[in-house]
Amino acid sequence: FKRLGVNAIAAGNIGIPLSRILLESNSQESTIVCETSSFQAEEIKYFSPDVLIWSNFAEDHLNRYDSLDSYFKAKLNLVQRLKSEQLYIGKSVLTYANENKHSLPEGARVIELDDISTAKIPENSIFKSYPQQENYLLVKKFWDENKYPESSLKQTVASFTLPEHRLQKIGELKGIHFWNDSKATNFSATIAALRSFPHPVLWIGGGLQKGGDLKAFARSVSYYIKKAYIIGSVSDSLAQEFNQLDIAVSTYENLNQAVNAAFKDSTSPEEIVFSPGFASFDMYPSFAHRGNAFLNDFNHLKNTEANTCTQ
Repeated sequence: FKRLGVNAIAAGNIGIPLSRILLESNSQESTIVCETSSFQAEEIKYFSPDVLIWSNFAEDHLNRYDSLDSYFKAKLNLVQRLKSEQLYIGKSVLTYANENKHSLPEGARVIELDDISTAKIPENSIFKSYPQQENYLLVKKFWDENKYPESSLKQTVASFTLPEHRLQKIGELKGIHFWNDSKATNFSATIAALRSFPHPVLWIGGGLQKGGDLKAFARSVSYYIKKAYIIGSVSDSLAQEFNQLDIAVSTYENLNQAVNAAFKDSTSPEEIVFSPGFASFDMYPSFAHRGNAFLNDFNHLKNTEANTCTQ
């Protein structure tokens, strides 16, 4: 939108309250892109979006909601408050709605990943791989239907970079690549990250459980990993699930121990992927603090290896 010369503002769950925008920057010429969490959506009364993009639905926050269906209904409130027919949804949203007899508007635009073959995404863009492909298709569908210039979308897609802690390659040591995905605080985010690699990885995960089916999560993860290095309050329970699947797993008291162990076990060219799948609050104030701790552990390991080589 900014490329079009529109006064566009990002607000909501990303950290800038919508109420502050209304006080400080409100005008008829502004477009607000508001990320709304289920926590915010569950009791809304006055917020009515003009356009709604509901990217995906997967198991999360079941320490707050008494069932997966309650979690879905919290998000569904946004659909019921929508002012127009401009609803764009990912396939997982439609699948859950159909399987659990929830009604979605007939005019909802459903995104199919098969459409990616004609999307012409720039080669070096982060949107070339799953799950960002689906996010791109959702935005492109909205963009095209509103007849905005395709050139501005293409330019943004080509230059867009992810913020920190989102499947970010932080470095390489002796042919081993280290990836920081601390933002992955739920099962679906971790599975999406792991499946993006062409071969099994050394996976560091764990943290504070938010509910959900540990057995199913462990089974899903097992397809993409060579070994699991588990931290946090969920470590014993999750390790037990991996043991039952006969997947190599070890538990650690802290992240530093897990990083060192994973590096010791690695052989070039392998990937060490820190994509927790759980909340950070049992050990860290936020996912950002946790991601920075992983970065610090990598830098310490790198310095230690450099000093060893010079002795």
